[in-house]
Amino acid sequence: QRGGAHRRRRARRAADRALHGGVAVRPAARLVPECVVADAEKGGPRLQQLRPKLRIVMIGADDISYGMKLPKGETFRSRLKTELGDSVDWSRVHFVGQIPYDQLMGILKLSRCHIYLTAPFVLSWSMMEAMALEKTIVATNVAPVREVMQEGKTGFLIDYFKPAELAERVADVLAHKDNYRAVGIAARTVTRSAWVISPRLARSCTSAR
Repeated sequence: QRGGAHRRRRARRAADRALHGGVAVRPAARLVPECVVADAEKGGPRLQQLRPKLRIVMIGADDISYGMKLPKGETFRSRLKTELGDSVDWSRVHFVGQIPYDQLMGILKLSRCHIYLTAPFVLSWSMMEAMALEKTIVATNVAPVREVMQEGKTGFLIDYFKPAELAERVADVLAHKDNYRAVGIAARTVTRSAWVISPRLARSCTSAR
């Protein structure tokens, strides 16, 4: 319970800081290669250069649910930090771990860009939640994402192996949010019309208004 309370406090602090310079949210159930694409994550340094006040919120646990295992005591978060080193200002990257659903929704509502990086894998509910909340989404161009997203109409697809492309697109979304509002609205329409909506997703659609 104390661990859960600590995660909730971290999530609240991250959300509070995000209000002072824009925020890009990258959620995942687990910080593993299938969910956190290492090559695309390397766009972080360039993105911070383009948006010096940006706060990035990383949501997801460090434990392994699937995929390759790492040596004892090592996590994918620590590996990412080792690979990127000082090229990233880690004081502006907030790892909040796994958080309750209502807090995830709170952070998504605050965010100005939703980054969805994935290998060709099962589509995450977090992306559908972000679409329901009318968020502008930048996602990797893989088949599961293309099932629900049209380039330039309901979101933006980036090349799996081009981190600079990710950085440029996210920076533009943050700099010109009004220009992208129609994309978020169209994304919400997809969740309401093209898919069977669960009660939870229906609440997200309603709360977007």
